[in-house]
Amino acid sequence: MGLIKWRYIWRYVTAENIKNIIKTVSYLVCSVELVGIEWRVVPGVTAATGAAAELGMALTHRDHSQALTFITAQRRAGGFEIDWTLAMRPRQSVVFYMGLTLLGEITQGLLSRGMDPATPIAVIAKATQIDQQVIVGCIADIQCQCAQQKIAAPALLVMGECVRQIKQRPQAANVLYQPMTRVLELRSKTVNENGIA
Repeated sequence: MGLIKWRYIWRYVTAENIKNIIKTVSYLVCSVELVGIEWRVVPGVTAATGAAAELGMALTHRDHSQALTFITAQRRAGGFEIDWTLAMRPRQSVVFYMGLTLLGEITQGLLSRGMDPATPIAVIAKATQIDQQVIVGCIADIQCQCAQQKIAAPALLVMGECVRQIKQRPQAANVLYQPMTRVLELRSKTVNENGIA
């Protein structure tokens, strides 16, 4: 039995398995390097930049932010840790990845350390997808709003003055950010209605 020679190995990571992207990429890189396979990552658009583009929100707008901070808000085996000093720096946009299940702990942690309760925050679930949900509030009321609207993971938390720029567009009119299968369905329907095969 001979060895199979692979030319290309593709690993496509989508929003459905975004929770595992960092862990998965780390494991893949270690595995392929261990056996001497050359590798390269082809970058895409991050969830934060995709969500910001979809909602007309500039995360690094010079009038609002001097910095942009990404924080992984996921509970590990040893507990839940956030660098609160980093998260609370003034004049910055903060994006918490995987923070929906810890939303209460994050907002309470910020408030208990002196963060202004009126600080704008948005929860963006399923960013750029056809079933995207966006809830905008402040850190004092966002948890209550999310509980009332039953928002589902995966979701980003975006905090800072940048949130005030959010412009929600009607989903039906926004074909560019719909999943490709939906775009193809819409194109097919338009073609058929115009009598073109």
